[in-house]
Amino acid sequence: MKNIFKFLWLIYFVALSSCNSNTTSNITVVFYSNQNPGYKQTIDTLMKDKIINTSDTAVDLFFANRNFHFPYYAPTNGIFKDDAKEKECDMKNPIMTRCYGYDRLNRVIRMSVKTSGSFADFYYTYDDGNRITSATNLGHDRYALTYNPDHNLAEIKETNLMLEKKLVFIYK
Repeated sequence: MKNIFKFLWLIYFVALSSCNSNTTSNITVVFYSNQNPGYKQTIDTLMKDKIINTSDTAVDLFFANRNFHFPYYAPTNGIFKDDAKEKECDMKNPIMTRCYGYDRLNRVIRMSVKTSGSFADFYYTYDDGNRITSATNLGHDRYALTYNPDHNLAEIKETNLMLEKKLVFIYK
């Protein structure tokens, strides 16, 4: 009987510790830009060895948007259709209005942004893991996103004609 109790206690302990497992990474983010043709490429470390719990915080397009405004616009509340997105389009806000189009899985595939002085029209593509792999704005700004084997963002690159900017994510 004692052995059964010890065995059950061991199973409970192993199950409990596996449920609370967190994946933390030290993340460094480096920005590269050739926005001044004919000059040296700009390289700047935007985040250095920041500890992030990647089981709680997805390192994706929305992380890049929140922390680095890169890209400047991103869909509200993630990639799936929700009430916030629907209300946002109906608000007719004179400062900024966003309207969305969706695929059969209710993922955002188009986001139109109208501000008092500009217009943007983004189209999104996804991989099988519902991760954004590309975003195109009016056919000019092209964002390509690649991910590491842990499904975290490895690089987001913007190409506009001959100009290129990118964020590279380094995990330790």
